[in-house]
Amino acid sequence: MLDIIVTRDFVSPANNSHNISGVFFLTTPAPLVSVDATRVPFAPPQSASFPGGYTAVELAALQAGTITQQTFDTGALDPSMTKVQIGQTIKNMLDAAQTALNSSPVGGRFGKAYHDTVNGWTVPT
Repeated sequence: MLDIIVTRDFVSPANNSHNISGVFFLTTPAPLVSVDATRVPFAPPQSASFPGGYTAVELAALQAGTITQQTFDTGALDPSMTKVQIGQTIKNMLDAAQTALNSSPVGGRFGKAYHDTVNGWTVPT
């Protein structure tokens, strides 16, 4: 399965720094995958966010909600960074995005009703 697709690599003419944007493909934790694909919070059934770059199997996973797309942007990277360092920076961003998704407060709560209170959200009884 795909992990990353780079959609833009802008090199500043002022100092040769890179600014890289793209899409991460994250594994959707089970509690976030809805049985009703039209209610998947992160990947609607018609997912196709950019032209090409993925297989029919990956597209099916997007449409089923088992893979989540998340855009990223590195911001201006230090012009002295090597290709390996840039790659590691993006990999670290990918790992952080997957960790954040895994610990999402939506997990196990999708499709449930909540009441807003002064101190936060409460589950109706």
